[in-house]
Amino acid sequence: DVVLGQPDLGTNRAGSGRDGLNWPLNLTTDGRRLIVADTSNDRVLIWNEILTRNATPADIVLAGDPRLGIDRRGAVLWPWGVWSDGTRLAVSSTRGSQVLLWDRFPTRDGQPPDRVLTAGGRMGTPRHITSDGRALMVGDHNPRVGNGQAGAFVWTSFPTGEEDASFFLPSQPWARGSIGPYGRAWIFSQTFGAWRWPLSSASQPADLMLQPPCSSGGDYESVAFVGERLYVACGNDNRVVGYERMPTADARPTIVLGAPDLETNTLLSRHIVQNGALATDGRSLFAASDFDRRLSIWSALRGGPSTRTPST
Repeated sequence: DVVLGQPDLGTNRAGSGRDGLNWPLNLTTDGRRLIVADTSNDRVLIWNEILTRNATPADIVLAGDPRLGIDRRGAVLWPWGVWSDGTRLAVSSTRGSQVLLWDRFPTRDGQPPDRVLTAGGRMGTPRHITSDGRALMVGDHNPRVGNGQAGAFVWTSFPTGEEDASFFLPSQPWARGSIGPYGRAWIFSQTFGAWRWPLSSASQPADLMLQPPCSSGGDYESVAFVGERLYVACGNDNRVVGYERMPTADARPTIVLGAPDLETNTLLSRHIVQNGALATDGRSLFAASDFDRRLSIWSALRGGPSTRTPST
């Protein structure tokens, strides 16, 4: 229905203005605002309301200066992950080896964070942020712990200071996901499954494991819920797939967005969801696509199994 970062769904141009995007890698919404990690522009863009017009300029820009270097505290550098509950905001400064926390939602351009997390200096390149406001998980591709194997730092309660993580969860690739209904975290690592949330230890077993919903694998799947309908962005398949209802162990996707069917890869066609990152306000579905530098919005997801592509 709407595209941000481009004037229309057929355009693919990098932009650095308030109406442009360059490699948008993640996004989140609190149901009112839309927050996008504009990764290659070293900034986070914030729209104060959900948009209905293509290429609407952002209201707030939280920008880092690439010249500051990777050790400059509080800088937004190559951000991969964003999360908000409407009051707090968390941003992973991937090239800065830190996660930035605002205790009150920013209201102006360039507003500095209130706190900085480094997991006791062990963060390397923090990527995704998974949280429901009670606990926090930060996936890290190159942590400075053990042998540098990818994984996630987990805080069993949401940090109020700059305290170290409760534990490190090794995984390959880094763990990332979303908190769904019934207090479960749906997490990708080597596998895809549901865990009781908050996680309690690195050895906590999964409640449910699913067959991989993405045919070509990859290291950038993401998850969002609209009601009890589960959507998965398949990073290397260039599409979003969905489960009509809460899946069980033998469930397979029945919905596809951005492609005509579950088999077709649309990389060379008009509708691309490459390395898609998902967010929802409970009614609409937002998908950021890094390769073609745009964000697509499906504003009325309802009815039975279907295949849909976005339209302007």
